[in-house]
Amino acid sequence: MILGKYKFLPLAGVLLSYSTSAQSFKSKAFLGPVVKDGFYSILLTPELSSHVKPDFCDLRISDNNGEYVPYIVRTGIISIQGVSFSHLSVVSNAITDSGKSIIVLENNSRLGITEFYLKLKNTSVSRAADLEGGDDGVRWYSIAENINLFGTTITDSENCVVKVGFPLSSYRYFRLIIYNGRNAPLNVLSADSYLPEKIDSIMPLVENGVSRFERKDSSNHFTYLRVGNPRLFHISKIRVRARVPMFFKRNFEILIPRRQTNHFQVTQASQMRSVHPDSTLEFSFKVPTFDDSVFYIVIENGEDPPFSFSSISTEQDYTNIVAYFFAGRKYALEMGNDSIGIPHYELQEFLDSIPKSIPEIQVSMIQNIELKPPAVRSSAGLKWIWITIGIAMVILVIFTVRLSRDVANAKKN
Repeated sequence: MILGKYKFLPLAGVLLSYSTSAQSFKSKAFLGPVVKDGFYSILLTPELSSHVKPDFCDLRISDNNGEYVPYIVRTGIISIQGVSFSHLSVVSNAITDSGKSIIVLENNSRLGITEFYLKLKNTSVSRAADLEGGDDGVRWYSIAENINLFGTTITDSENCVVKVGFPLSSYRYFRLIIYNGRNAPLNVLSADSYLPEKIDSIMPLVENGVSRFERKDSSNHFTYLRVGNPRLFHISKIRVRARVPMFFKRNFEILIPRRQTNHFQVTQASQMRSVHPDSTLEFSFKVPTFDDSVFYIVIENGEDPPFSFSSISTEQDYTNIVAYFFAGRKYALEMGNDSIGIPHYELQEFLDSIPKSIPEIQVSMIQNIELKPPAVRSSAGLKWIWITIGIAMVILVIFTVRLSRDVANAKKN
């Protein structure tokens, strides 16, 4: 009951936030129409990447109600090659006295699966369910809890399909416990799964294009290449084409200026070497993703003549943003905000519920948002703001003292 005395304490917080301004983003892009509920991906093109930081801390997805939509960042492409069909035998389908449906399925393939599909008589109601697994049909082990069964995928005039997703499991038997409560049970007809024969994670790259560079050969036998990235593209790989002699072994470093300092960060230090007839070769360097406007490549030539460089280009990892969208709503990407941090969404805990292959949603032209300078308040307005802040501070001090006193008395009693 101590806290009950201080139910007006949030008022002080409201007063303190009276003069704060709302967070603002520098750019915005609207997403294409959503015609069906489900997961969609947004490809992070070089143009989009130039508006967000490499860790995506300043990226948000908003809907037309002003609410933020949870998302995950996924790098690479999941490729499924060949899919085989597997039927799960319904060993038993019983209803307990408490109204629960207990369905036991046999995994005839004995291969690991992450989902199966229940074929039901058409229904538009939902049920909560738990999934257990076991190898003898007697002892059961928990796999997933609080699964939402909702039959919406119509297969024909009378039946629908419900997907049940869960972590990879290879039990011989699965036991699905459906909680009907006082409602009638679902009419389950069959269960099936689809087994990918081969799943590959491909890590492609997206080209940023050719970069302009400046070269300087110093008297201390080093070549310095200053490479520009004026559009602030994300850079994950650097490709350098140069005319090289038949035999060479050169040490090199890739340097990135540390922002707001005069120091450099070495992202890679390695060696180039080859035994090859005089020709133009291409060297590629994978680096931690960065988006600085300029970086440097330093090559140690020793007593040998420097290379003749013809081009430098950059690439970024193939990255997409995955989120669940609802049909009929409008969505937009909001990008570029130095005052916010990396969001932590619960969606990250449900990666197994995201299909391997999902449709891509298109992004409209990116619009820059003009940031309006804060309005200049009159001296009278500023006076009242300071008075408000002073009152809030006094309230906080009074309540803090009283709360400390009550806590101390409660401990004595």
